[in-house]
Amino acid sequence: LGAHLEPGQLVLSASTSEAYGWLFALLCDPGDSVLVPAPSYPLLPFLAELSSVELRAFPLPEDPLGALDLEELADRADETTRAVVLVSPANPTGWVLGEADQGRLDALCAQRDWALIVDEVFVEFPRRGRPARCIAARPAEALTFSLQGLSKSAGLPGWKLAWTTVLGPAPERDEALARLELIADTHLSAAAL
Repeated sequence: LGAHLEPGQLVLSASTSEAYGWLFALLCDPGDSVLVPAPSYPLLPFLAELSSVELRAFPLPEDPLGALDLEELADRADETTRAVVLVSPANPTGWVLGEADQGRLDALCAQRDWALIVDEVFVEFPRRGRPARCIAARPAEALTFSLQGLSKSAGLPGWKLAWTTVLGPAPERDEALARLELIADTHLSAAAL
């Protein structure tokens, strides 16, 4: 899907839900906030509550190919904000993160020192008019995480294996990878098979 990655940029987990928990632990202290789209994946509030993270909603465009209102998104943040979460293609609306929005959002996150988390479990099933393309297809200014999983891409809901791609400037990316590796090794979740 356009990405050129080193194997060391990938972290395996049993599911993307587990990966969200790890990323919230990596990026947030209890009481910190994360910006999420509305409507969004219904499991996010439960995952955030388990991590003692506050979710702050921002609206997705009504047009599935529409541009994000980054000013409104930024208005929902405060000094506790640590990350922005997007699902692309979005569940349940089908909205897709376009290349222009990705560049503008990446720049905003880098400027504000926020991480960008993009759940791309449906990336191989884009809306008509948009080619399948993952965020790892372009360089990232901000610390960025792409979540994908075998259960969606292979259409096998019982197969629990997911991967998180870690992108961004080398120092921040490498530190995040080292810390994520410790979190993953502590949980011992993904089976050897």
